Amino acid sequence: MANKTPHERLYSLWKDIKKRCYNPNFKFYNYYGGRGIHVCDEWLHNPNAFIEWSINNGYREGLQIDRIENDGPYAPTNCRFVTRLVNVRNRSDSTYITIGGETKQIGEWADSVGITAGALRFRVMRRWAESDLLLPLGSNPKQQRIITINGESKRLLEWSNLSGLSATTISDRIKRGWDESELLRPPTNRYAREAYVNNSN
Repeated sequence: MANKTPHERLYSLWKDIKKRCYNPNFKFYNYYGGRGIHVCDEWLHNPNAFIEWSINNGYREGLQIDRIENDGPYAPTNCRFVTRLVNVRNRSDSTYITIGGETKQIGEWADSVGITAGALRFRVMRRWAESDLLLPLGSNPKQQRIITINGESKRLLEWSNLSGLSATTISDRIKRGWDESELLRPPTNRYAREAYVNNSN
């Protein structure tokens, strides 16, 4: 298609769209015609109408046609030309999640905080708390939880940094029911004490 004119490329696209919607032998038919996607009457039998609309509505080489409403038809009011990345994110298998009352696709949430979509999808599958889903990569949600010791509230990771104790040690002491006044006490075991000294230097 690289040497074809825009009209020729768009005519090929028009034929491809019709195959998606009306040819059961087309390999991707199940994702289109198989689930009720159709081509509007204006375009169905008139490739020139489709080509003219495309040229007047943002078509250029390298862009892909995208249905704005994924369950809607191929029609002037429901189509646009977008990059491949945007098109992929608008597919029916794109996952939407709600965080803080706002709903976006996983890829959009991931981009907004600089993590990967795969990492965010993993967190959702592992049922991370909503408040932890957008933490930076490498964050351990357990270390981000707020702990109150002697009336002062800090994240577990902050208590760990301040005390020289590992977050795991502090967390274990809490689970064992240690008194608040003892939670940050340096270890008495020689090997643990050496590790404590090294961490606090």
